[in-house]
Amino acid sequence: MARPRKDAEGPGAKARMHEAFWELLAEDPSASVSVRELCARAHVNKNAFYYHYAGIEELAGEALRGMISPDGLAHIMAFIQGAPGEESASEDELLALRRICLVASAEGTPALRAMLRSSLSAAWDAQSGTDASTLPVPARLDREFALGGIMGILAHLWESGLLDDLTSLRDAAYPRHAMELVSINPSRLS
Repeated sequence: MARPRKDAEGPGAKARMHEAFWELLAEDPSASVSVRELCARAHVNKNAFYYHYAGIEELAGEALRGMISPDGLAHIMAFIQGAPGEESASEDELLALRRICLVASAEGTPALRAMLRSSLSAAWDAQSGTDASTLPVPARLDREFALGGIMGILAHLWESGLLDDLTSLRDAAYPRHAMELVSINPSRLS
């Protein structure tokens, strides 16, 4: 199959498809995004979509991974916690946080929540230089507990409207404790 042409002006087809995916998800998070809807919104044809992706799930996974880089995850969590020097976030970081929280919430689909959890785990692996599958059982349990807590916090941010005012979350101790668990405690490795 020939590569679709790239328009000289504006974002490329993949960027437009990512943006269309997030827009459609925000409009109706519990609905399945269709290839037809996505292509119409992104101004691409189905051939362009299938050139890049096998299906919506593949695009969704790539879009989520694009929101969760190891450095970006650390910065977002430091921002949520109100760490010194992290009192503000850029518009792009806040948009990423909103999108992540939407997926984590009850409004997101189970498949998207599973992808988000997997993306968070992979980002933590990359950030900490570990592979969760090789950790001893106590360390894996700590990590799973922390990951579940972070998913809960992200969902709560969306469902409670706290995304507009993160100061109350910054006063809570749990995000700090969860992040401490995520950074592997060397005593748990033996």
